[in-house]
Amino acid sequence: MKRVVSLCLVLGLVLLCFFSCGNSTFDKAVKHLEDCGLNSMEYDQEQINNIMSSISTAKYFSMDGKITRINHCVKSQANGSLKWAYLYEFELESDATNMLRYAEVIGEYCVSSGHIVVYGNAPEIEGIEL
Repeated sequence: MKRVVSLCLVLGLVLLCFFSCGNSTFDKAVKHLEDCGLNSMEYDQEQINNIMSSISTAKYFSMDGKITRINHCVKSQANGSLKWAYLYEFELESDATNMLRYAEVIGEYCVSSGHIVVYGNAPEIEGIEL
């Protein structure tokens, strides 16, 4: 009987971990933009490495840690213009703060919390709860 109870507890814990992993703040922000009709593309590690390499030579922005995730969301408008948003997740909160300063200059809309920065020209960004 003790083995059955222990097995049920372990199985319950594994299921809890499995389902809670997919609900990160970053994922919720991406889902919000997708629900608003933007198409999203998550960058792979090679693309992230290329961006980190270009940042290392930039004069306007520097990083002490790594970028852990990037997602780019876009939507074509009827008038031919594009709505866009970039979502960045950083290893260090200080890097997110530095990116927010840069994003506020080039993006019409910016939201940030902790290690995550979202910026772009899509008004839907303002509806993201981080």
